[in-house]
Amino acid sequence: VSKNIELGLAALSGEKGPAYDRIVLNAGMVDHLLGAEGAEDISAALDRAREAIDSGNALKRLLNYIKLSHKVS
Repeated sequence: VSKNIELGLAALSGEKGPAYDRIVLNAGMVDHLLGAEGAEDISAALDRAREAIDSGNALKRLLNYIKLSHKVS
């Protein structure tokens, strides 16, 4: 579990590799299958996922979610 967390956080920090590719694929396909605006085309959905990671927005949102979840008891 610890290794997967480490790999996932590295990927969300922009480190390219298999974990990054898996996150891009999963996020892009979920957006596409759920019909998210701008993700109607699979290629565009994958580009959106890459942009969210590469810009730091994905990691920022994850860390914010973790912070908020610790406030709920």
